[in-house]
Order: sequence, then C-alpha cells, then structure tokens
Amino acid sequence: MAAQEVLLQVGEARCALRPDEACRLCQPGATGPDDCPVAWLVRHDPELAQELAEELRARQCG
Repeated sequence: MAAQEVLLQVGEARCALRPDEACRLCQPGATGPDDCPVAWLVRHDPELAQELAEELRARQCG
C-alpha cells in the first residue's frame, strides 16, 4: 500500500482506478465512481482496461 494510507468508512465509494482509495470526485461533474468520465474511459478502452487489470494484479501479488 502507498505511504499515505487512506482509511475508508463503511459505505464510502472507492475510486474505480485506485481501489485502495476513496473516490475524491476529482473529475468535474462526477458524483462518484459510477459516472466518473475517467473511470468510464478506462473501463471501455481495451488497452487501458488491460493495463489497469495488470496494475491491480501486481499490487495484489507484490
């Protein structure tokens, strides 16, 4: 885990791209990870989705 650990409260939405962090509504107009344009782009672009999956696997293993 990163040096700066984020504690999530029960029911708090997690970032779709950084699942160990809370959603910070960093994209204008987003109300959470479900309508975040960056998360949507990564989920719907095959190359970006693959890179995210690889990064998440590496975090779990390492």
